[in-house]
Amino acid sequence: PASGTAPSVAPQHFDAEKSCLLLNFELAVRRDDRASLNTTLSRCVEQSFGVDSFLIMAELSKRQGNRFAEKATLGEAMNQLRRAEPSDYATMGLVQRKMIHS
Repeated sequence: PASGTAPSVAPQHFDAEKSCLLLNFELAVRRDDRASLNTTLSRCVEQSFGVDSFLIMAELSKRQGNRFAEKATLGEAMNQLRRAEPSDYATMGLVQRKMIHS
């Protein structure tokens, strides 16, 4: 990134299916539709969404006031971190703090 600009945490390229999943996620969060939310999160895992994506989704959920969605996406971020090699303990600590305060 240019000097003075924050680096992007979002992946640089989303294919059409991933974009559609993000829209479905946002709709499920806004409607507080837990069944759709769970289905969409499962599909996000299948599409190999990374930790950063789940953290962004958790922040969106928090801003919408949807604690269920926030906790679900933070939980998935933690699952991704647990599977990562090598382990990223700093990010795991950050996610754990977010889970405690959500």
